[in-house]
Amino acid sequence: ALVSAMQQIKLMGRFQVVTSQLLAKNLQVILDVAHNPQAARALAENLEAIKSANGKTMAVFAMLADKDIHGVVEGISKEIDCWYIACIDHVRGATTFDMQSIIKKIAPTAQCKVFDKPANAYLQACIDVDETDKIVVFGSFYTVASVLPLIHRDPVN
Repeated sequence: ALVSAMQQIKLMGRFQVVTSQLLAKNLQVILDVAHNPQAARALAENLEAIKSANGKTMAVFAMLADKDIHGVVEGISKEIDCWYIACIDHVRGATTFDMQSIIKKIAPTAQCKVFDKPANAYLQACIDVDETDKIVVFGSFYTVASVLPLIHRDPVN
């Protein structure tokens, strides 16, 4: 019974897949606190496994400056179609300039949009996506925590 119970456990913020109905769209949102290269590679593998033929993956991305941003971006960049980069409101938060510079170094043709905070990045991603797309929110516990309250909030209301 214990083994069965442990296999059923789902951790919030670890490849947590939710459906959100916003702007008359059914949106697939994936929350993952991935903030190191190993977790980013695992997230990339999970995204690859659920990739749809015509859907895009939009990343709401913010990290702490003292983490391996380069390693995280390198581990997942091939799975991301558009980056919504934001600052974390914390003394250790990385700047959007630094994150965008790293993304552009690894994926020179990457599409990047810059925001003041993850919540605003997420709301814009909700507006931009089609129902065949997905939004992945990752990079830090702070990133996921700032977006989680917005999952079922309509950005135009």
